[in-house]
Amino acid sequence: MPETEYGTTEDILHTYSQLSAREKRILNAVACRYVEGTRFTEPLDLIHEALFLAIEGRRRWPRHVNFGIFMVMTMRSIADSDRKRHENKFTLNMPLDELLEWAFVGIEAHPSAEDDVSAAQEQAFAHGALMAARQAFARDDEVARKVLDGMMLDMSANDMRAAFGLSAPVFDAARKRVLRKLRNSARL
Repeated sequence: MPETEYGTTEDILHTYSQLSAREKRILNAVACRYVEGTRFTEPLDLIHEALFLAIEGRRRWPRHVNFGIFMVMTMRSIADSDRKRHENKFTLNMPLDELLEWAFVGIEAHPSAEDDVSAAQEQAFAHGALMAARQAFARDDEVARKVLDGMMLDMSANDMRAAFGLSAPVFDAARKRVLRKLRNSARL
């Protein structure tokens, strides 16, 4: 059986330089797939690492194997080994400035449990104050109760006056009573 012939440094550099634009795009696409989860930040870094190891002689190119296939297999091997390295186990594959920027985006979008409890307490207090005011008005001030109901439904002043058949002065007086009652409830 004949001995395997391996490419020299010159062979590797010459063959790489002779790759067509299409072949280089294919190598780049494969590198894009393999680079994820490694210390390499770009596909070209992985391609260059494969070339470097081949030129250095740590990865040998058997001349009977298509150079593109050799490069793909070398990149896959490098990426697999790199993912298994201890220092890469729990790292993110993004530049530090992007990581820092990402870390502060949306901090307020995720409230803490304490914020959730506080907001729920405020809502419960506000709901209780509204219901207490509504019950008080239902007993002795039907006009103010209607205005409060309209405010809770986010109706405009004109809509409330038309819906409840109120004149402007009567509506304004009832709205002032509602607001006063709510302010007083909030102070408690």
